[in-house]
Amino acid sequence: MDARGEIVKWQDSLSRDEGIGIEADGSSSSTPDGLTTRLRTAASQIRSLEREYDYLRLWADGYGLFSGELDKILAASKRLRHSTNRLLVGICQTLSDNDLKEDDRRSLSLKSARVRDITEAAVYILRGDEGSDNDSDAESDSESARGTSSIEDIIDDLKTNIQCLVDLGPRYEEPIQDKAVAEEEAVSAPQPTIHWDLA
Repeated sequence: MDARGEIVKWQDSLSRDEGIGIEADGSSSSTPDGLTTRLRTAASQIRSLEREYDYLRLWADGYGLFSGELDKILAASKRLRHSTNRLLVGICQTLSDNDLKEDDRRSLSLKSARVRDITEAAVYILRGDEGSDNDSDAESDSESARGTSSIEDIIDDLKTNIQCLVDLGPRYEEPIQDKAVAEEEAVSAPQPTIHWDLA
């Protein structure tokens, strides 16, 4: 159910309530769908979103996302780069494609619109990066993130994608290099020299 539907449902529950007052125990006077329950749920959801944001920031700081360290790791492994990019695109799609009605789209800030543009470009790049075998994966990720979702679904999607990023940790520590990258490093590595000067 989208946010507008939640508001309508809440308004209907208020009109059915005998009274709108809050009893001493903090619960709504007549139904569990009262204002206090909704406020508690909203506060819980905000805490969940903040927790996932903090978890993502820890991951980003830990692997040097903003300093370029992660880029160096990903440059050596196409498979690891693709997995990481797919998860990051999934997070961006979850955050930018859900519950955006026409009015909401008009009120997006320039930064939010830029995230949406980058996400769309990244989906296109991911489709070309791995060839036709993974086209269906990128499309299904893109399609599943779009549309209206409940806030719980959005939180679950974020939690799943962020946990998958964290689970890639051992691969970042010791990435399996692409064959071409490994050969290039072997050629460019300084070779031991033999000094034939016997004098």
